[in-house]
Amino acid sequence: MDYTLEFSKKYHEEELLEKDQVLLPVLKEVLSKRVWKSLVDLGCGSGYYARRFAGKGKEILGIDKNTNQLSIARKIEEEHPLGIKYQKSNLSNLRAIPSNHFDITFLNYVLIEIPNEEEIRNVCNEAYRILKSKGALIIGQVHPHHINKNEGTAQKRLLNKEDSYFSNGCPAVSKALLRNGRYLTFEQDYHYTLEFILTTLGASGFKLRTLRELALNEGFPTHMVIVEEK
Repeated sequence: MDYTLEFSKKYHEEELLEKDQVLLPVLKEVLSKRVWKSLVDLGCGSGYYARRFAGKGKEILGIDKNTNQLSIARKIEEEHPLGIKYQKSNLSNLRAIPSNHFDITFLNYVLIEIPNEEEIRNVCNEAYRILKSKGALIIGQVHPHHINKNEGTAQKRLLNKEDSYFSNGCPAVSKALLRNGRYLTFEQDYHYTLEFILTTLGASGFKLRTLRELALNEGFPTHMVIVEEK
């Protein structure tokens, strides 16, 4: 069995509460406050968010290196056309995209899948390069401080006992709550501090505009939305 393919299909089919109840309302709110015509979804997966941002003459490009996820996205686009284009590429080297091209660069659940600090820096540099002047980078992400808590609902983040909040790049296991009350486990995630993320974005040239800390029902943040401007 191709585990990657099977997981890609399962992840696409499952309904994660954090998608439509935690992150999506804020992401739509953020986008509604900006005038934009073009958006690139870096790490688009099966195109969940790209489809929700499409329409009204928008140029939407989804980019991912996962062939299985892209196959799902393209199949959905073929069956229900929204004018979204998809492209396979490594996010740290987007040579096919010209500089200063997009109004919005979108990164959702991407940084937590990157295994080292240098690659994160490269991704941030590329996200900056392909944005127009005054364009915005919008990031949806698990809140870094949400680790090893037993009382979480929408998302659980587990680090090894020898690691702490300050262990940049350490392995993490994420468990996302589904509508049926079960959790979908992501085994190959990584942890980075909020300080590292914001400092790296600043080093790429971005200016912080908004930081929203989010939760479903918890009394502490489980997710966050960051808006940076070029």
